[in-house]
Amino acid sequence: MTIQELYQRIEGDYNQAISVLRVDRLVDKHIRRFAENGVVETFLSAGDSMNPSELFETAHVLKEITANLGLVKLSEISSEITEEYRPGKIQLPFKYESRDQNPDECDNRSPECCSQGSGADSCYEGQSAEDRYECQSSSGTYQ
Repeated sequence: MTIQELYQRIEGDYNQAISVLRVDRLVDKHIRRFAENGVVETFLSAGDSMNPSELFETAHVLKEITANLGLVKLSEISSEITEEYRPGKIQLPFKYESRDQNPDECDNRSPECCSQGSGADSCYEGQSAEDRYECQSSSGTYQ
């Protein structure tokens, strides 16, 4: 299978890739190395941790790489994720359950939240949505 046939099969944009890399052998080289470059694994790890800043950063890198390689569908999906997790735009997808209801679980919370001693609501005073998310994600309590 030629590189052009591969692009046709995956519905990629070979012309986009060649316009960026200029030489067929470079397109071939970078397509072959795509799975090995670690960006997909890093992105999946960020998704597992649901860290908004890591999701934004890795989705942005993935978007740029896939756009340059003419991997249209991956680039579009990466772009959507980048916009969803863009700093300042984060919408908290989970409802937090207060630790006041079950203080025995406090050992899973971040030290900053536990040390305040008044439950999860004290984490929110004066904090941005991103800071609240960090507090929530470290506590592991979502509904």
